Amino acid sequence: MEASVRLGRIRGIELGIHYSWFIVFAIFTAILATQQFPDMYSDWSDAQYWSIAVAAVVLLFGSVIVHEFAHATVAQRKHIPVESIVLFIFGGVATISREPAKPGDEFKIAIAGPIASVLLSILFAGLWAAFGSTSEQLAALLGYLAFINLALAVFNLIPGFPLDGGRVLRALIWKATGNMRRATGVVSAIGVGIGTLFFVFGIIAILNGALGNGLWSIALGWFLQNAASQGYASVVQRELTSGVVVRDLMDRHPVTVEPGVTIADLIDNYILKQNVRGVPVVADGWVLGLVSLTDVKDVPAEQRSNRVVREVMTPRDKLQVFRPTTTLEDALDTIGRRGLNQVPVLDGDTLVGIVTRGDIMRYLQAREVLGLRTVEVAPSTERSQVM
Repeated sequence: MEASVRLGRIRGIELGIHYSWFIVFAIFTAILATQQFPDMYSDWSDAQYWSIAVAAVVLLFGSVIVHEFAHATVAQRKHIPVESIVLFIFGGVATISREPAKPGDEFKIAIAGPIASVLLSILFAGLWAAFGSTSEQLAALLGYLAFINLALAVFNLIPGFPLDGGRVLRALIWKATGNMRRATGVVSAIGVGIGTLFFVFGIIAILNGALGNGLWSIALGWFLQNAASQGYASVVQRELTSGVVVRDLMDRHPVTVEPGVTIADLIDNYILKQNVRGVPVVADGWVLGLVSLTDVKDVPAEQRSNRVVREVMTPRDKLQVFRPTTTLEDALDTIGRRGLNQVPVLDGDTLVGIVTRGDIMRYLQAREVLGLRTVEVAPSTERSQVM
């Protein structure tokens, strides 16, 4: 998840806020200031309600950061780089560079967050016991933080993917069976089921007049369902791509075009006649760039006979390329993340092929139909997210 606002780096980890966090910040603050605190403490001033509400929500999300840094710290101790921690509408997420290689490592990384939340709950409860009698507002703030951190720990220990409890359960099943895919399938199914329950509860809440709670429950259920499904899909995808490199499925004889060819000629004799979306631009054996359907579609028809490929191509210095040894998993991740349709394959500076999104999809479909999956997939080397 990309941060909308970057706050800086702590211990090499980028800390940021997604725009959706500001929505939940406003909602939580308003609920505390206008409903929860007034119901519990009727004699406060408006300024006290709002100031304590703001402090409570700020410290709540500070607690979420501590929760995520607990995950990150254990991951770093297991020599897994942590790229970022981002606060978003449903809490926080730590992005690690790869998944743990062993079930024991996954267990320790996953359980660290809830443990941190429990310790924070104990800390705030202790502060409440020690100093709560000095101020009703302070007691309310500390009591809320003690409760909400315990609730955060309990919620995250629900044994469904992608929650921490789901990762803990996956680690245990993975350890018992030696099969990460099977373990992921179990916790993903539980995660989908939990998401469905939240969805149903949300509908029931709306029908009973609790519109806000109902919409929140539905949104959370939708998020859990999608995250759980994607978690299992990514494992299946890794099975289908395991051991495969770009060389295995690239077009070894790609159509190329010279930079001086007119756009009209490119469209008629290359894109349409050769049925390709993108064409490497080559001169004297050197790859100068790539020209695609996207590059030429906005050129007015009356200008296409006068303008040439060089004017609209993506130049080499801005071009995404693969090597023959690039793994299919990395290629698929890059194509999906950057929204690409075709990527040239270079060996050094020599064009040796081109691979397209369609090539990859057809290859994966063929392996799926033929049942050509590995018996067990190695843990992913691509980014993973821990809530």
